[in-house]
Amino acid sequence: MNSKAKISNQCWIFSFDFVCFVYLLVTIWVLHNNQCRKEKDQKKSGAEAPKPEKTAKLGHDEPVSRN
Repeated sequence: MNSKAKISNQCWIFSFDFVCFVYLLVTIWVLHNNQCRKEKDQKKSGAEAPKPEKTAKLGHDEPVSRN
């Protein structure tokens, strides 16, 4: 009877460890995806910000005054 209790206790500990491990992996994956998304958004906003200024200057032969 005692060995059955030990086995079931070991299975419970193993399943709990497995659930914690999966939770940790999912948490790391989600945080990594959020970080990648933030970096993509920063690259997009950084790359798109100068574009209107460059396209505005293309049609002008004279320098654009900023007054």
